[in-house]
Amino acid sequence: MRAALVSVGLAAATLLSACASNPQGTDEVRDVQFFAKNTDSLMEHEPKRSRNLQSDNPMQINQVGETWGLKKDKEKVFEAVDTLEGVTVRRVTFNKDVVRVRVTVEEEIKSNDERMVKAKKIKTAIQRALPRYNIRVKIVD
Repeated sequence: MRAALVSVGLAAATLLSACASNPQGTDEVRDVQFFAKNTDSLMEHEPKRSRNLQSDNPMQINQVGETWGLKKDKEKVFEAVDTLEGVTVRRVTFNKDVVRVRVTVEEEIKSNDERMVKAKKIKTAIQRALPRYNIRVKIVD
């Protein structure tokens, strides 16, 4: 049994050492050194990137001010919810492209279905004002 384990171990070591001496590795090193020397010619063939000045990114440099333009977006959320009767915004949170809005509703909501319908109405109102964000609405009691 011991002899079998020793022979299997030696066979595995021989196989692994043969795989480690792959001659392709030296060719890859030469290719990398060639490209490192000739980066000037590669840069000429790279496609030029145009700047997109009309970006949907809320953190644009042309919107510098308090919180990089998020203040305007927050005001838009409040204005959109003000159009709905009996709904008050408690909190607005921005996280990249997601806006989380916590609201209170004056009318009593009895079931989850009613809660989902009301949240959907609030979400569509906010989505019309801020189409570039993913809106999450939570109705707080």
